[in-house]
Amino acid sequence: MPASGEQTITVVSAFGRGHWLATELMSMSGVKVNLVDLSANLGRWSAEDWEGPFGFFQPESITQSQVGRLSAEDYHDVNPQGFTIWLKDGPFDLKGQLTSHWLTQNPALARLKDFLSDANDMSDRALYSEVSREPFADTWLVHLCHQLSSTGYAANAKSAKAGAGYLPMFSTWSTRRVSRKGYQRLLSWCEDRGVRVIPKAKIEDVMATGSSLASIEVSSESFRGVLEADKVVWCLSQGELRQLDAKLYEKIYQGPIIEPEWCWMRYRIQLDLEDYENAIPGHFLIIEDIGLPWTHENLMIAQKVVTGIGFDVWLRVPYHQRFQRQVLETYADKVETCFRQRIPDCNPQTLEMPQEFHYDFEDLGPALFPVYGDGDKKKIQAKRFTNVHYASPEAWQLLDWTGRFQCEANIFSEIKKWKTTLERKERGNDSEVHAP
Repeated sequence: MPASGEQTITVVSAFGRGHWLATELMSMSGVKVNLVDLSANLGRWSAEDWEGPFGFFQPESITQSQVGRLSAEDYHDVNPQGFTIWLKDGPFDLKGQLTSHWLTQNPALARLKDFLSDANDMSDRALYSEVSREPFADTWLVHLCHQLSSTGYAANAKSAKAGAGYLPMFSTWSTRRVSRKGYQRLLSWCEDRGVRVIPKAKIEDVMATGSSLASIEVSSESFRGVLEADKVVWCLSQGELRQLDAKLYEKIYQGPIIEPEWCWMRYRIQLDLEDYENAIPGHFLIIEDIGLPWTHENLMIAQKVVTGIGFDVWLRVPYHQRFQRQVLETYADKVETCFRQRIPDCNPQTLEMPQEFHYDFEDLGPALFPVYGDGDKKKIQAKRFTNVHYASPEAWQLLDWTGRFQCEANIFSEIKKWKTTLERKERGNDSEVHAP
């Protein structure tokens, strides 16, 4: 049992979600934090599939501890040129030497550069009103900042709206070199900061008391027992919980699974870049036509692999096509065609198909980077436990680290406020007991 005045917070985690929050909660006095890691029981995914395609931006609002969480796992490469976008007429960098020149040719974007360098102000309605009045050809980058990693899909010219999350594309930007060994270092990093980590865990049951989720029964190689839960941070999506246990799903959610409309999927290709080795950036976004929907092969994110001459190429494709092998082969052909046209004599060859090509839903479960149709996230019905905070992809505005950290920071603020209220009540009770 926790000591008097001590509260227990349990973070139910997978794929690196919630780790920063777990360590940040340890900064509060009188708090005990458990991190239950269920990754080992959720799908045959590689470390690259866990990480996703977006890299990580470092706006002014990112904290030192958040950067520390990312650095603790594996090293990252800071790109001095910033984020690179490759259009039909050539690539351009958002922090390179030619960025100022490019902005002088795009005055509407130049006026918004400072706004797009940070992720703090998401409610400037006057700015969004200005964007809506400008032609899409002048403001498309603003819309792209909103749509690229968004968990909700919108038409290109309708992506930017007040109150929505967006990528701070003009800020410092890095790519992470993730690995399974790095993930083990991350768990050790959490333990070094006082978090009780339970790896390779399985949830046997959850127990509710009234409107609270009171405890969670957990088993693993190193632990078997019941974890008390004054607060719970739930980092599993609907589909992931259903994959683990249909009966548990019914205890946390109500109603049917709401499937996403789109998802991100990873290919790996080989390129012969002997003549272009220093000219091709290690990470870039390709857009074939900014006026066409930013999906399928019209928008691709490419990142050079750590070893060899390969690139991971991510596409946003319809969710219902995930396991259609013939369709996935067609996308592979289209990816190769695109690179063949962009880089002469690069001889593109597909090295790896997406995991969905090799495994079925029972082996993989739901996509790790889902994108929902308009209004669909609102249809997800989690039971209204008063002590549960949701930090799964459905709760994020953005799928990249900016969106994850924003969600976790909001939860931290809510829990800190709750903890402060408890402490005030305890001090008030002590005063009454010791009153003359």
